[in-house]
Amino acid sequence: MIIKGSYQQPAFNKEIKEIMGNLSPKFSIIVPIYNVELYLEDCIQSVLHQSFQNYELICVNDGSTDSSLEILKSFNDPRIKILDQINQGQSVARNSALDIASGEYVWFVDSDDKIAENSLNALDEILRRELYEIVFFNAKVFF
Repeated sequence: MIIKGSYQQPAFNKEIKEIMGNLSPKFSIIVPIYNVELYLEDCIQSVLHQSFQNYELICVNDGSTDSSLEILKSFNDPRIKILDQINQGQSVARNSALDIASGEYVWFVDSDDKIAENSLNALDEILRRELYEIVFFNAKVFF
């Protein structure tokens, strides 16, 4: 779903829509995007390939002049929300996404990053054992 702009999301993936139903997502994953066409597909795929399914992915195209928006539009997944706005910087892009986020927890992912396989499962297990307001963890350089 695109929130600002004229793009219409293709038909939802039926299986994922059935899994999600009317549940509020556990996680809102927010990705601010500006001219990262070389990395964006890997970033989005790393989120979509998580075995944990109860999340929304909010991608904010912050006025990219490359093919970043077209790459975002190529994904057909009901968990993806696309915000398209004029360039205002990463902080404004994140705040725009926070305005529509509905997850219990928020994870900011940079558009040139990938998240490790089963990250959301591990994070969910940690949060089931004890209620945390903030969780920090390490990153690994992959390029």
